[in-house]
Amino acid sequence: MHRLAALATLLALVGAIGVAKADEAPSVSADQVGSVSQVTIHQNGTGNQATVDQSQGAGNVNLDQDGAGNGASVTQSGAGYGQATVSQDGSSNVANLIQNGGSNAVVLGQSGTGNQASLQQTALAGGANLGVLTQTGSNNVASLTQNGDANTALQTQIGA
Repeated sequence: MHRLAALATLLALVGAIGVAKADEAPSVSADQVGSVSQVTIHQNGTGNQATVDQSQGAGNVNLDQDGAGNGASVTQSGAGYGQATVSQDGSSNVANLIQNGGSNAVVLGQSGTGNQASLQQTALAGGANLGVLTQTGSNNVASLTQNGDANTALQTQIGA
């Protein structure tokens, strides 16, 4: 039941950011409000899309996409530290990160074709979350959600 709900959430998020087409020019959108924000985006290839939205003091994003038709969306908000590093190598990979409140950190890496990842973290009061998600191969689907204080997660998938 939880896997079905996670898959439904992931599909809704993929629909919200869209899937890039390999023959389109790369696209970048960044919106920052507040202090201590930084965005670094590197895209090599065609049809890659990147969207970053940071507000209310959350900061730092490094996003690297090599290949064709990859899509990434990073949203960070709340008081304090955000941090996110996304690296996608291959084609038609989709990553969606949402972090809220306190201190969060993410490292997300996908290599291959057609991988989809969704990571959502919320840290309240005492802060702290860390999520590391790695996928290698083709057509892997991963969803990671953490709520509360002092969570740590590591998820690795290796497919065909």
